[in-house]
Amino acid sequence: EHVAWLADDARAGRGTGTEGMQASADYVAARFAELGLRPVGDDGGYLQAFDVPGERELVDGNLLSLAGVELTLGDQWRPFRSALDGSLRGELVFVGFGIKDVEGEQASGWDDYAGVEVEGKLALVLRGAPGGESGPFGQGPGQVHAQLRSKINQAFREGAAGLLVVNPAPVADADDEVLAYAALDAGGQIASLPAAHVSHGAARAALAGADFDLVAAQAAIEARGGPASRGLDGVTVSLTVASERRSLPS
Repeated sequence: EHVAWLADDARAGRGTGTEGMQASADYVAARFAELGLRPVGDDGGYLQAFDVPGERELVDGNLLSLAGVELTLGDQWRPFRSALDGSLRGELVFVGFGIKDVEGEQASGWDDYAGVEVEGKLALVLRGAPGGESGPFGQGPGQVHAQLRSKINQAFREGAAGLLVVNPAPVADADDEVLAYAALDAGGQIASLPAAHVSHGAARAALAGADFDLVAAQAAIEARGGPASRGLDGVTVSLTVASERRSLPS
């Protein structure tokens, strides 16, 4: 009976600092009282209060300017929670799907970073993988290279100052949403690289003014069946990530 009450959907998982957790604490305290246990908590009660670190959250000051066009936070772009706080400005380099698979006997030899210099610059990569599910990274062990975590870590290893991940084409407006801030929280190590997710529509419009066709660049990769990375002379990015980790009462 107790487990059923505590595990009920009404407790919403009993997350730290939530109403479900407080209700659960009060429930347990009430059972202690019914059992006649001696209270040794705060103010002669059964509970002892303390603070715990909460999840990191975005605060005022986040900014992304792509090729001179300032994008709207939440609608057109959003940092990943793994991203370092701080500001940077640098040149932009298009690095295809941001995949490098050149090590091991089963390696495909695909290298989006071959022939381009990203050291100290911001890399622009497409989300997903070339050829979709039927491509070399759409299924099996190769899928790991298409993961956001892998793209960020590879950009870090290549010396990029930051990373922008853009939704690929074709994409309908209804499906061109940016990921939640906490999208990369679950499992695995990820580099603390300033990184953000950008909608396809926003990136394409901003870069069109800089004479770079994002759809044509992706089409070139698909047509060649191989990388088509290139530097974007004169195209700069300004990125500021501002977040804060607040304490939660428990």
